[in-house]
Amino acid sequence: MYTQTPMATGWSRSIQYFLEQNYSSAELYATTWGDAWAVGGNLVDAYNTMRTCSTLLYLRRFLGAVLQYTRAPKIDVIAHSMAVPLMRKVLKGGNLIATDGNCTLGPPMTEFVDTFLGIAGANYGLCVCQLAQTIPAWCNALDGLYPGYTCEDQVICGYPDGECKQKNYSAFLEGLNNDPTREADHIYAMWSDADETLLFRGLTWGKPTSRIPGMNGRWISDRNGHVAMKDLTELRQYEAVVHHSI
Repeated sequence: MYTQTPMATGWSRSIQYFLEQNYSSAELYATTWGDAWAVGGNLVDAYNTMRTCSTLLYLRRFLGAVLQYTRAPKIDVIAHSMAVPLMRKVLKGGNLIATDGNCTLGPPMTEFVDTFLGIAGANYGLCVCQLAQTIPAWCNALDGLYPGYTCEDQVICGYPDGECKQKNYSAFLEGLNNDPTREADHIYAMWSDADETLLFRGLTWGKPTSRIPGMNGRWISDRNGHVAMKDLTELRQYEAVVHHSI
């Protein structure tokens, strides 16, 4: 289970539910991405700092340690918010050119992951970043959430006339979405039309930014906010990783 620092406590409800379903504490591990895209873990204050490569390398080591310690042949991974695209890259592996340097993550980890669930992720960028390529830092066009300045003949990201083929957006996200390597055997996504962080009903150029290419299923809420999508969906999280349904 993986999220950003201010939201990490939200996993307590999910952990409790999994324990009630006969999981043991030795089978559940959680971490955060700290200030990867945020200063002090606060996304709103992330104006000058990006630590994408260092965070990805840490997460590769974390997953490797979990696999080694548990000796499990496969694990399940749940990620929330901006942690979703980061964890997707961790699982796909490969190289990355980032604002904090270049890094090589190694081969894909797909063979070790049964289920990946991405909750309220920004896989295609955020429309609030359309006109902000450098400030704040997490909107940058290299490894941030930049959605592109235009999309074919569309010019307003949050209010397009129809869905268009998105190009020339964040190099990190575009490379991630164009990479055919799967994150896991089973891939699921959840998002909300009422997400106050993703905004615009969670759409970027007319398509859900939380959608994951090649996903096996999805669930869309019409009422949960950004944090509630993690805090109040423990049953669906369990169903996704255990029964491969959502």
